[in-house]
Amino acid sequence: MSKLTGIEPKERDLKWAVWYLIIEAACKKMALPVPDPEEVYEELQMLPTAFIEKIRAILGLTSDQYLVVGFDEVGVLDSVHKFFDVDNFRGRIGPYDNFFGIVRILCELPHFFPIIVGKCEGLNVRNYLGNVSKIVLKLVPLSPLDQASIEEHLEKSTFKNTPVSSVLCHRDFSINDLSELLLEYTDGVPGLIVGAVSVLLKYVAATPNISFTRESIESILNDPTNAEKCVAPYYLSRLEGLSDKHKVTMKRLILSHLYCIQFGLRNSLTDSGQDSAYVFDLLTDFGLYRREYSKPGEREMCQVSIPKLLASFLETQLETDTLSALLFRTIRAQSVHFLHESRCRVLEGFVATKFYLSLALHHYENSLWSTLSQLSLVWSRMNLEFPTDSAAFHVMPSIHFQESSEEQEGPSGKRTTFGPNECERIVAEELPYNKIYIPMHATSNGPDILFKLREHTNNETLLVGIACKGRWSSRGLEWDDISDEIEKFMIPVSEQVLSKNQNIHCMLIILSTKLAYNVAAELNQTRRCYTPGNKLPQGIDVPERCELVILCEEDVENFIGKSILSGLREAFALTDNPSLKVIENPVLKDMVLSLDQMSITRLS
Repeated sequence: MSKLTGIEPKERDLKWAVWYLIIEAACKKMALPVPDPEEVYEELQMLPTAFIEKIRAILGLTSDQYLVVGFDEVGVLDSVHKFFDVDNFRGRIGPYDNFFGIVRILCELPHFFPIIVGKCEGLNVRNYLGNVSKIVLKLVPLSPLDQASIEEHLEKSTFKNTPVSSVLCHRDFSINDLSELLLEYTDGVPGLIVGAVSVLLKYVAATPNISFTRESIESILNDPTNAEKCVAPYYLSRLEGLSDKHKVTMKRLILSHLYCIQFGLRNSLTDSGQDSAYVFDLLTDFGLYRREYSKPGEREMCQVSIPKLLASFLETQLETDTLSALLFRTIRAQSVHFLHESRCRVLEGFVATKFYLSLALHHYENSLWSTLSQLSLVWSRMNLEFPTDSAAFHVMPSIHFQESSEEQEGPSGKRTTFGPNECERIVAEELPYNKIYIPMHATSNGPDILFKLREHTNNETLLVGIACKGRWSSRGLEWDDISDEIEKFMIPVSEQVLSKNQNIHCMLIILSTKLAYNVAAELNQTRRCYTPGNKLPQGIDVPERCELVILCEEDVENFIGKSILSGLREAFALTDNPSLKVIENPVLKDMVLSLDQMSITRLS
């Protein structure tokens, strides 16, 4: 339908344009010359029976065989309907009523079966096409598959007359294990699932007695050659059309994916030339995917989806710069369940990305780094060289929290914090050195960012927690809030970890977008590091071998960026879960510029 245009001798007749488009498609399918439109018009006299007979003759179909016609990209009617004489009495829906009327007449003829595909408001209506007695109109959303649907696909597909599930799975590696892995690497995209299963079946054909495990399948799907086999048939041709401007736009889409920013059906992106395009159309043009979210009574929202297989393929096929390579690695490092998180994670995600870039690319001239080194002797002794081939951040999937037994003052009642021995387990098992972690779910029960540093002689360790406190209204961060962060993080770390190991230190960094007046006044409008023996105004002591760093608003603004912070403040003032519509311009654009600049200046 993207080629729909007015055709002589009736240029403004939508029905004639649709009919001739079908004739063209049928002729091209059979490698036949396309007939002259005026001759065909005279021949058919716009009679539906004559039209269907013409199509059957071209395709060589008899009258008792099904004629299936697929209408793709029907959403083009949003823009081209103005070139035709259509009924616009229902606004944007009107052109689709006209189109469905054309299809309805053909559906009344024997053995005609239409499939209509597109993304547009007009396809959501139940109109008179469904009133034809022998027609059942079904609207099928082409969304990614969930794990249960993947299992069904594996059970119903066959390999040498044997269900694929029986070929690839066994007692120690269940269909649930396989479907979970396929969801992790494909995000449920049907074409990628088929590609991944095809790759695995080739291993079976080459080694009939192969016994798959979770680790062996991860190794196979992580192989760039196999990722290319899964993705290339669907994507390779699109790479040729990606200009430098497209690659910049793609970075913004990737950030919206990593930071869990949703978009609506009519949301658009504006490029540097002020050209605007719907996110839906950009995803189609770039070969990317989307996942839909809808709740009763709420408008439908979507999220950009970039499966791990696609990220792996793009990282090797595109001439990626430092930032793009980092973003693709970060996608491959995340659990698909985190990327389906419905809450916007833009603040902690962006702060974590900047922290990683600063550490990995040795931006020690960064003003925040200078500040931390001046404030903390422990920080200044640490090895700050992160690996350059890591992800910007990783997700810590399983933090177990518990509710305190004592009632706390304030509206929150009981405090929720780390469970018994949870800090000890995290430090020992789930927090390797020089990797930045954020919790799976947005929570106020502990730090938003965690990482672990090692001293140059490997004798000392610094556990760092960052509390990213987005204060977007007139109310700034109070001393009660800071005390709460200490009791949720420093106290359990001190009791569970520091008491058992004298070589571990703890630092809590308070990074708030706005401080209350009394807090800023106490800090004398600057930053401060509280060490053991210092008392906070609330009377709380800093535990032994712990440091509390409170950054001033100027530090936060310099680190995040003034324009970005201003844009985030405007977005979060409207809602606590902002969508791409309110966060895109200029926030994502400025974020890409900021992160790119960090990469470029270091490399140069």
